[in-house]
Order: sequence, then C-alpha cells, then structure tokens
Amino acid sequence: MKLSHNRKEQIKLSQQKKMQSMSPVFLLDVKLLFTKSQISLRKASSKLNTLHRVLSDKVVTCLEKMENTSDPNEEEVTSAFGDVRMHTKSSKPYYYEEVYKRVSAAFIIPVDRSGCARLFTTRAELTETTQPHNSDCDDTKNIKSWHCNRDICNINTDMITGTVRLLRRISSTSANRCVSLYSDLNQCQNPNRTNCLGHPLDCTLDCNCTSLNAPSEVTFMPFSTAA
Repeated sequence: MKLSHNRKEQIKLSQQKKMQSMSPVFLLDVKLLFTKSQISLRKASSKLNTLHRVLSDKVVTCLEKMENTSDPNEEEVTSAFGDVRMHTKSSKPYYYEEVYKRVSAAFIIPVDRSGCARLFTTRAELTETTQPHNSDCDDTKNIKSWHCNRDICNINTDMITGTVRLLRRISSTSANRCVSLYSDLNQCQNPNRTNCLGHPLDCTLDCNCTSLNAPSEVTFMPFSTAA
C-alpha cells in the first residue's frame, strides 16, 4: 500500500510540475488547485455512490415484483412500476414517434362536443366523472398528464428485454464500480446517429448499437410518473 501511495504521489507531482511549466502559475498555486479538485472529486464520488445505492434498492424492489424476470410480459412490467401508465408533459417528446404505434383505418377516434379528438384520458377527466365533460380545444394547453392508451402506446418485447437487462446490471453493480457502468451505458456507433438527444428511429441493438439505455428510454415513457 505504501509503495502504491508513493507511486501515485510521484505521478501527481510530475503532473503538477508539467502544468506549472506550461502556465505562468506558481507551483504552490498548482498544488492548491490539485487539492481542491481532489476534494471535489471525493464529494462527487461519495454522492454518486449514495445515489447508486438508492437506485439499486429501488431496482431490486422492482425486479422482485416481476414473477418472471427472465422473460416478463407487458403486464408484469406495468405491475412492477406501480400499475400506473401515464405520460406527462415532462416526458421526453423526442421519443413519441417510437412510443406510439399506428392504428388501423377502422380505429374509432372519440371526439368531444367541441370537435376535438380525445385519444387519451387526462387525469382531470377521471376526477370529473359526476359531471358531463364540456371542454374546449384550448383546454389542452393546460393538460399536464394523460393516461396511457393501450391501443396506441407501443411496448414491444425488445424494449422490455432491454429494460430488464439494464435493471439487472444496475442491481448487480457495486457502488465502487458504478462509474464505469454509467459512463458506458449509452454506447452507440450507429452511422445515422447525430448529436441530437435520443436515438434515430431505425436504431436497433443489431445496428452497431450496444446501448443499455436505448430500450429503457422508450419503455419508461408510459411510466414517467413511476420512473
């Protein structure tokens, strides 16, 4: 341990001298800057470890609610997340094209008295069951969350499998190794990917994409209040 400590101190001193030689700053100021950065790193590492333990405990609880963790179905995933499937305005809007599926031409779209299509039931509408719904189209601007429509919302098997794989990785990773887990969480070499948020619609796990985060990003959309 002592040899390892001395080796680290020699490397740090070498880095400090190199930094001082490439700048007009005194060596003492450089050492103070290194000390300050080390304190910040220790605080950040401690906070990350604490957050990972909390998240890992929640993940374990979620996995315990699934009767078949090797191949859970949509109902088991819904039950694991509290039996609440709801979208909110804070949900990532750039995943909407992947979350919703196309319906057939014979699909009946409910229309309210104002002539507005009502594909989803808002939370406010559930609390007003005793009164007739007489909303205006402008009221949609005030809607902050709406319940999932099973006929439109899309949760396929690949999404569920990828999400469960991510949950297992989180629960099986110790706090002192969580940095490597999160830094390599979203590995994607899809040539169609840009610097925009999310993944392209044609991005699949067999298209130079090994991201553990991509399936869960889409799956968690209907569970935004639980996640």
